[in-house]
Amino acid sequence: MKTRKLSTVDGFVLLDLENAPGSVGIVRSAPKILVSGAEMLARSVTYSLATFGIRASGASAGVNAKPEDRAAAVAAFAAEVAGFDPPVLLDAGRGVQDADLAALVAADPRSPSLREARDGVTGSDELLAAGALAAAQAVAGPLSGKRIVIEGFGPAGLALARQASEAGAGVVAVATAAGTAIEPDGFDPVALAEALSAQDEAMVKSIGSGQKPAWAAWGVDADVVFCGSKAGAMTHEGAANLKARTVVPIGPVPVTAKALAVMGRTGVTYVPDFVSIGGPILAGVGQVDPLECPARIASVVTECAPHPKGLFLGCCERAETFLRTWQDTLPFGRPLA
Repeated sequence: MKTRKLSTVDGFVLLDLENAPGSVGIVRSAPKILVSGAEMLARSVTYSLATFGIRASGASAGVNAKPEDRAAAVAAFAAEVAGFDPPVLLDAGRGVQDADLAALVAADPRSPSLREARDGVTGSDELLAAGALAAAQAVAGPLSGKRIVIEGFGPAGLALARQASEAGAGVVAVATAAGTAIEPDGFDPVALAEALSAQDEAMVKSIGSGQKPAWAAWGVDADVVFCGSKAGAMTHEGAANLKARTVVPIGPVPVTAKALAVMGRTGVTYVPDFVSIGGPILAGVGQVDPLECPARIASVVTECAPHPKGLFLGCCERAETFLRTWQDTLPFGRPLA
């Protein structure tokens, strides 16, 4: 990995593969963004790109700024990074708005439709949700009548809730850092949209018939858990409480290595994040028709599922096989928190 420090602002861009013709990732901002915390975020993108046969590197960037200084700091960051060669394509992560990245957005060759929002949900959110649902169906079968949990509920989670409801699934719990809201009969997606539009960190407190701590999401009686509130959100303790038999990420590296080991012992199938959230990469970087992206993701899951050591390692080996076609050595460490 290579870390480039910026000259115009207190920030960095971490590039996973130094000799790549371009890089893709996210930028986050907070008073202190640690480079060490960015490494696996970049690695997840590298494996996602490789999974779908795209020669590019994962990236992860950070801008260190207080809330009152953040907009100006991120704008300065974007102006400097827009001049990088090879190019680095970055999306807004935690603490960053697309409007702050005007210089980067103007030079971004990806379709503007991925950033366009309706009711706070972007085209990328819709693609991510569709891919995650396709991955879940490839493992658990048709979702009609199944119960799902959405941990890390936000715009992508709302897109997922809508699409899952259209597929006949019931969203029986949603969770944020503030807690878990439970509705055994299933949430109305309209109520979820209204709660999300309030932009209230404790929005889960206004919905559902059962309010519990955030960690309670893992133990809800469900068939599929979609997770992605943060890197390492599910620890081995959370994995041990799972009732669902399928776990599908909607955010990067949401489980720890110990959690994956627990799921392996208890018969829970974990879809790698670098596969399930690959829709925006497929459409934006791979230039695949957005309507074809869910099928591409499901195909990878189906292909790698028979691996004797499980789906996660099967998908890793698929990505690594492609990486070896243009990298002398593999990056050290697979995408896990």
